[in-house]
Amino acid sequence: MISKMPKLKTGEVISWKEALVRFKKGLESITPLQKLQNEIRGTFITLIGFMFSFIAIIIMRAKFGLLAYGLILIFLGSIITTGLRFLGLRQQVISLNDIETNSINVNDIFNKIEGNSTDDKEDEEVPNINEEEKNEIEGLVNGIE
Repeated sequence: MISKMPKLKTGEVISWKEALVRFKKGLESITPLQKLQNEIRGTFITLIGFMFSFIAIIIMRAKFGLLAYGLILIFLGSIITTGLRFLGLRQQVISLNDIETNSINVNDIFNKIEGNSTDDKEDEEVPNINEEEKNEIEGLVNGIE
């Protein structure tokens, strides 16, 4: 049985039911950036665990015999996979930070991808391009579509 009741930062005692409701509400309000940062921490801890296990298997290779070589391969693959996941998550955090700091509107990005851009610059003539180069560029663009 749990003897202590949860307390707020103000020192007020609340019921377990109210504490769980507040906890759920807090989890629902996590931003994507916070979620990614937590995933990075968890992936980093897992990566460290795989590395320690890999080193321990190499050191204790004589005791494990032939099994050690299989475990070495398994942990090596796990280290590579987890390391790549860690790098990918870091890149996602960098991208989200860029979006937040530069106040980039995500809808504008999707509109540009879909071809529904509202930018006036897109319709402007590109300076210093002759007619032949312009036709070549339009041909390449039409070939991609």
